[in-house]
Amino acid sequence: MSINDDYYYRLSQFNIPSVTMNLISNINIFKTSQYSSTSNYLYKNFAFNVSNNYFAGINSLIINESINPLFNSFMGVKYVISDDLVPFNSQIINEDNGVKVYKNNNVLPIGYASSDIITNEQFNELNYPSTMVNLLNNIVVEDYENVNETINIEKIDLDYDVIESNNLVYDKNNNRIIADKNASLKLKLKNKLGNEILFIRITTSNYPSCSNNNLAININGINNRKTCETYRYHLDNNTFDYAIYDTDELNITFTKNNYDIENVEFYLLDYSLVDNLNDKVDEFVFDKDKTKGDYIVGDIDVTKDGYFALSIPYDKGFKIKVDGVLTDYEKVNTSFIGFPISKGNHHIEIEYEAPLKKVGMLLSIIGFGCYFIIIYKQKKKII
Repeated sequence: MSINDDYYYRLSQFNIPSVTMNLISNINIFKTSQYSSTSNYLYKNFAFNVSNNYFAGINSLIINESINPLFNSFMGVKYVISDDLVPFNSQIINEDNGVKVYKNNNVLPIGYASSDIITNEQFNELNYPSTMVNLLNNIVVEDYENVNETINIEKIDLDYDVIESNNLVYDKNNNRIIADKNASLKLKLKNKLGNEILFIRITTSNYPSCSNNNLAININGINNRKTCETYRYHLDNNTFDYAIYDTDELNITFTKNNYDIENVEFYLLDYSLVDNLNDKVDEFVFDKDKTKGDYIVGDIDVTKDGYFALSIPYDKGFKIKVDGVLTDYEKVNTSFIGFPISKGNHHIEIEYEAPLKKVGMLLSIIGFGCYFIIIYKQKKKII
């Protein structure tokens, strides 16, 4: 299935996520997932602790592609390939053998400028999902004079009826859910979710027995896990997060286990608070002919003094030129690259070189040289 798009975008694939998380089938495909023991710690923290993505994998080395609409809008995930999970606010643009390609136009560009700013201090006072709502409406920086007021999403009391329960026992005295077998629970919401997203947060305080299943709760196809704490890369996931939309039912399943529930929270987001994202920012237009490998180049027309932000994780080793002038960059949006930018048209070049790359290459050359010297001396001894 082909996608015709002149702009840079990210794509997520849900039909076989355990196979495709590291699969790059096309040089122009950019993803948010990763399965590796080496990763950018800032991005990992953003995916797990700022965006509160779902822990559907089996260990802490996996950064899953997420169906979380706020995360995907922030990361510029314009396209999703799926056979069962339907992304929020998306339209089918292609289909083949039951596998569909969905498009969502309401995503931030990979690079953009904005004069809507809040500070890290303001951001750190927020709780999820207010954190992501504010990231979609502002660029978060260390310090700035003219800052916006933050948006706060309040907890709600969810109104629902229990219409079905199987293999579940609730121990009220210990606040524990006991699933003697794989169990299920179906709730009917009094009001159907329309242009809203329901965020559910379930906090557990216990680890699963290592001889038993993982702690796993699935709500409407979204799965969260917590694994045995003696596993080498165990998921130390105390809070299960879900973003639910376009339904009036919650279909919940539990794997066989005991679940010590500390807290359950519900938040309801009016989607108008994070709609029309492209109208709020100035888009950085990549030069697709010149942007290759570790080199990014493009242009942007900035309507008002503010900040430029890229959804590329912050790291040392970047060299950034704005209109040919070397420019200092900083960490913005908790984990990404950014720098102040003035009103007007700007040409931006970004080049990355891994820290200590040249030192590593030099040591490799020295190592090869020593190896050949040793081989040569051994051959002389044999002769």
